[in-house]
Amino acid sequence: MVHILKNQPIIPPSQSGYRARILGLPLEIQSEIFTHAHYYVSDEGGLLLPVEVILSHVCSDWRNIAINLPFLWTAFKFDSRRRASVPIHKLKEYLLRSRTQLLELHFDVSIFDYEEWDECYHEPFVQSVEIAVAHAGRWRRFTLFTSPTLAKFEFIKWLEHISAPNLEYFAVCLGSEELLEGTEDPRDINPSVLIDGAPKLSVIRIDTTSHFHSLPPLSNVTTLTIQDSPGIIDNLYSLRTFRSILMIPALTNLSIETTMSLDSLQSLGDPTTLPRISMPSLKVLRITGDREILGILSVLDAPLLETLVLHMLDLKSLYIGQDVDKITPFKNLDTISLLNVSYDRDEEEPEHGYSLALVIMILNKLACCATHIVISSYSGLSWSGADLFDFGEHKWPRLKCVTLGVSSESDIMSLAKNIARSPHSLTIRVVETLLAHCRASHCDALTRLEKVCKLEGMKAGALMMDEYWPAPGGIFHEDGNLVTSDWKQCTRLLGLWP
Repeated sequence: MVHILKNQPIIPPSQSGYRARILGLPLEIQSEIFTHAHYYVSDEGGLLLPVEVILSHVCSDWRNIAINLPFLWTAFKFDSRRRASVPIHKLKEYLLRSRTQLLELHFDVSIFDYEEWDECYHEPFVQSVEIAVAHAGRWRRFTLFTSPTLAKFEFIKWLEHISAPNLEYFAVCLGSEELLEGTEDPRDINPSVLIDGAPKLSVIRIDTTSHFHSLPPLSNVTTLTIQDSPGIIDNLYSLRTFRSILMIPALTNLSIETTMSLDSLQSLGDPTTLPRISMPSLKVLRITGDREILGILSVLDAPLLETLVLHMLDLKSLYIGQDVDKITPFKNLDTISLLNVSYDRDEEEPEHGYSLALVIMILNKLACCATHIVISSYSGLSWSGADLFDFGEHKWPRLKCVTLGVSSESDIMSLAKNIARSPHSLTIRVVETLLAHCRASHCDALTRLEKVCKLEGMKAGALMMDEYWPAPGGIFHEDGNLVTSDWKQCTRLLGLWP
């Protein structure tokens, strides 16, 4: 079924073969096939039409089955990148055909062509959101991404006093500077939308402006993503508010995908006086882009943290003037991933204590309990990753595996010298084509390395670490919806650099 949907034109199957066999199946089996196709293929980028529409266009028999199968019509998506007009009629049909089933509604107008999206589209879009809000009692997942020019005060007003008893996932990112006018950081995390209740809400995506006007209830949140507000360059969080968000008791998975959300921690004075941030349930933390956030790692109490992913960050920001000897390690840490991180030598200020050696010492102090280290770089290591494996200076007592997502022989060999000095045996994983090249041009060095380590070749595109982020739980996937946080790609092995 999946193969047919992806590769075949929408034409009736032959009367004598395939169609007869499918229609001969019990109705319950046909419905199960449709449901499976809907759930697993609906967010495929290659489909011109949604799966449920394709199924209903094949023939009159399939159309009758599809239209009378409410689950097929529970997921509605409008994405302005498809350059289509706002389908209010289509939304109403989905709401009607889905009957009493729980809904997954997704509206994304965060990116659009200003020349093509004129005023005639604004009102229909606002109407479609208003229609969706009227069905909040059936929401299971709700997403609303807008551009700064399309964010409306009406959206906040509609969302403020509604009850969503079945809502599990809520993503509202308005990112509008206009909505911030005349407001101040509330310095608390009291909800400003869904005030009448969302008892099942546990997965949330907000942006760096949400706490001003559209913050949902956070008390039961286990998975939280904070994304950027494009076009807004101010630091939008006070440390007090940011700390309150991080200290949600049930918070288990946190993704920070911002650029300038918080003032530099160095500007707050003596780092030894900064209050500790207790995150008793945190197991996964990933940070991308926001250099000022890195300093919080030294003040986190996260005894259950298992996975730490740092992406597109300047490691220099790890240093905020703290006493390195007093850093508390993440004792339950299993994996630390350094994905396309850098160290900005041009901004190095020795008089203020900055140095790569100090930064690596901080990194080791925090992550010394890790069993798996992942290092990757698109364009060669711009920092001396080899120093991380100076086993004379830095202890890694539990380390078992190092995965190197690099694309040149020089990167491999610069790391191999120190890794070979490990006091205990390690598994070194690299892309298999690069490993073959290294065997041909650095045979003796690889032979020496293999005496103390196990070298393992991996396919290009393979995941460098186990799946660590919770499964989406819905049909439409928003994880990594920003260009700077394409988690699907950055955690995969690179091929050989040409």
